[in-house]
Amino acid sequence: MKQKLFALALLASPIAMAAPATAQNADKEAAEVKREMAAFKKLMNAFDADNAEPIDEQQLALARMTAGKILPDGTYGKMMEKTIDQMLAPMATLISQISPEQVSAVTGIEELSLYDLDEDALTRVGALIDPNAEKRGSRVMALMIPMMKEIFTDMEPALREGMARAYARKFSGAQLKELNSFFETPTGSFYASESFVLMADPEVMKASMQAMPMVMERMLGAMPAMEEDMKDLPEPRTLADLSDDELSELAGLLSVSVADLKAHRDNPPQVEEAVE
Repeated sequence: MKQKLFALALLASPIAMAAPATAQNADKEAAEVKREMAAFKKLMNAFDADNAEPIDEQQLALARMTAGKILPDGTYGKMMEKTIDQMLAPMATLISQISPEQVSAVTGIEELSLYDLDEDALTRVGALIDPNAEKRGSRVMALMIPMMKEIFTDMEPALREGMARAYARKFSGAQLKELNSFFETPTGSFYASESFVLMADPEVMKASMQAMPMVMERMLGAMPAMEEDMKDLPEPRTLADLSDDELSELAGLLSVSVADLKAHRDNPPQVEEAVE
């Protein structure tokens, strides 16, 4: 539960980056990404606007002019250029830092016990296990930054169209005309072209990141209430709790034999005790 709350807190920040997969866990990482993308696609169906009322074409044309001023070509690339210097060093360090999960995979030590290591100890452990981690992180960033810039640039047309449709629904034709007239003035043009980019301004990013400790503290503080609220729910079942029919169904879903599941049920692997 605690790890999931930390993950939620990370996703709440404006920057959420994943550490690069190593050769040992590349297949696992790829499978997890594929599964998470499928879940994300399912989640995005909640934002399906296909059944919404149709938009008047003249209204949409005005809104496209508005969106074009707010999100002109190259805006995402401009955002990347504004933030790259501030982001590069800390992100390279973050990517280079070894995780308790990686330490556990190499050493066999129970993962949860490693979360008590202080940062200096974990850094030294990382240097022993992977002396080239810093170089690897720098190379990842050298490849990632231009790739991100290209991806964000490719996203712009779809995002611009989505903004146009949202503006067409939110504002009247008269209001859109007023906005477009303002955006034709020097001040309006400058505001429109900078308003989106301002979200990546160091002052905005700093304020967002400063809020992260509070977000994480609130989430962790909510854990006792969450655990209390779930006390009446039974624990997940084990193989020993499944009927023969359920075992057969599970085997079919997992493409394994019932005998394999029963062997695992009757002779579960021994769980090593956590190292103090």
